[in-house]
Amino acid sequence: MFSQFTSEDIPDVIGAEGFERLCTEAQIPLDGALPLLLSWQFGSHEIAQISKQEWMEGTAALRCAVSSFKMTHLSLAWIQGFIVGIVCSSLE
Repeated sequence: MFSQFTSEDIPDVIGAEGFERLCTEAQIPLDGALPLLLSWQFGSHEIAQISKQEWMEGTAALRCAVSSFKMTHLSLAWIQGFIVGIVCSSLE
C-alpha cells in the first residue's frame, strides 16, 4: 500500500503529493490538525513526508496496516479529540 503513494523518482518516500493523496483517500481533511497528527503519528521528520521506515513504524503504532483508511481516520480523530479535551480542561 505504501508504494501507491510514492513517486517513481523516489520510491522509498511518500512526498507531499503522495501525502495529499493519502489524506484524500483516508478522508482526512487537509485544512485542519489531522494531517499534522498523521505526520506526528508516523514519526515523520518532515511534515507531509513519510519514509518507508516511518510508514512501517507508524502503521504498527496505529495497530493497522492502513489497509483500512476508515480505521486510520477514526484513530486520528480520536487522538485529535483527546488533545482538544486536554487543552480545554487546562483552560478551565
